Amino acid sequence: MKFSAFRCKLAIAIMILISMASLVGCNNEKVITDATEFIANRDYKSALTSILSLDDEDIIKSDTLSQLLSTSYYGLKLKPEREIALDCYDMDFVPGNEIVIFTDFHNGSLNFYEFPKMKFIRSILLPDKAYNIDISPDGTTIAAAMVDHTILLYDLESGRKLNTLEGHTNRVRDVVFRDNNLLFSCSNDQKIAAWDVATGDPYWGKRQNTKNIKSLQLSKDKTKLITASNDGSACIVNAKDNNIGAEELRVIHGENYVNDAAISPNNNYLVTVSGDGFVKIWDAENGCSNKYIFLNDPLGAVDISPDGRNILIGGKHNAYIISLNDGKVISKIHGANMPIWSVKFLNNTEFVFVDNSRLWHGELLSTNELIKEARKLL
Repeated sequence: MKFSAFRCKLAIAIMILISMASLVGCNNEKVITDATEFIANRDYKSALTSILSLDDEDIIKSDTLSQLLSTSYYGLKLKPEREIALDCYDMDFVPGNEIVIFTDFHNGSLNFYEFPKMKFIRSILLPDKAYNIDISPDGTTIAAAMVDHTILLYDLESGRKLNTLEGHTNRVRDVVFRDNNLLFSCSNDQKIAAWDVATGDPYWGKRQNTKNIKSLQLSKDKTKLITASNDGSACIVNAKDNNIGAEELRVIHGENYVNDAAISPNNNYLVTVSGDGFVKIWDAENGCSNKYIFLNDPLGAVDISPDGRNILIGGKHNAYIISLNDGKVISKIHGANMPIWSVKFLNNTEFVFVDNSRLWHGELLSTNELIKEARKLL
């Protein structure tokens, strides 16, 4: 008799717990629906208010709620620093991150600012427009990829032109220093090349793709050069002195333009972003596809954090932070509906990106940190 009574009480308790869990689940779903609508209307404060009505534990357990929290927090908190150009394609930091330089495709200038105060220092007016720039590791020289088919080298301190590198037969789209003595370039002529910085002479060059090559990135150890092309592919090319220029891997992202590609610090993963709105993560050894993430936004730039944990992506309308390990979207950061062509992790948590005319500077927070900081805003 006592055992039967116990079973009855246990059944009632279980039913109560199930009912409570169901109510919590329904409440979470309503918050997700409401917050999504608020964010779509850029009403970030209402989105935060809705999300933070839940217990911290419920938010932390839900990937969807964590992403909505991050998106609404940055939407409310993160603002552009200042106008730095009229049509910016690229930025680069002088070693030490105390000075940042922006290209202005509108008038062909390079604009220097103190960082993070963003106080204007000076400009170098180029003879034509530049797509992308790179600064030598010793911080003495800046290279500019020019629309007039040349590469210009300038002394960073004085602004004096050092050399003009000639050899490409179409617009030069990107440049990257391997070291102080060797510079890589890519062009709409479908070629990649390497240059002796001191003499300006070409070290080697070859046709790498069947359409424009949009961007170059180097692996952290400077042994691999990563290309991204309008032919829908990305390549890993040997960047060392022995067998330099040899193709090690080619992946086919799709039919649309691959606007940028990056390799993880341990050289294990390749990430491609494209005008088709997909982020694709590949095994950098065998080229097997690991993850496809559709962001429904034409994508133009990518960088990977120094610890290899997160991916920063620039799109036509927004910036995104994605976990490299599982491909989950950590945050969707609403910009100003202007293309984002340059993104960069300054360290494992601090990031910057540039829309057409303004710099954005933020810090990647964990969900626990986001909850704490978001509650301060309400």
